[in-house]
Amino acid sequence: MRKPSTALAGLSATLLATCLLAACGSAVGASSTSQGPADGILVIGASISLTGSTPLPMLQDGYQAAVDDINKAGGVSVGGTKHKLSLVVLDNRSDLNTMTSQIRTLALQDKVVGLVGNCCPYNVNLAALADALQVPTVMGALPLELLPPGKG
Repeated sequence: MRKPSTALAGLSATLLATCLLAACGSAVGASSTSQGPADGILVIGASISLTGSTPLPMLQDGYQAAVDDINKAGGVSVGGTKHKLSLVVLDNRSDLNTMTSQIRTLALQDKVVGLVGNCCPYNVNLAALADALQVPTVMGALPLELLPPGKG
């Protein structure tokens, strides 16, 4: 794994923390799932362009660095109970239809407590879909210097 920049890791940690704050109210009252709060793990999902026309693997690196840092610090406290985080990242191959299918899978099958965003036009579609699925979602803007050449 590439070492994410300090700025990207900080942004990722902020996005994850915001996502968790939004999601934790629903997670505490939710019935336990195979990866729900009952086993101490809160799952956050992402459908990211890791390959395809606009690969952005640095997003996965930053999100994973933030999850690792949060877990090393003991996890997050929800209702007085500490929970570790797990990040599920799916490669949408820079395809909006694939992303749509993956977000549905993350929300309905994997039962993620929240989603973190991708980049640019993908966030527009992600926002509407996450809203319809009632999954808290946090998105950020990727700094221009991190975009692949010719994509900014």
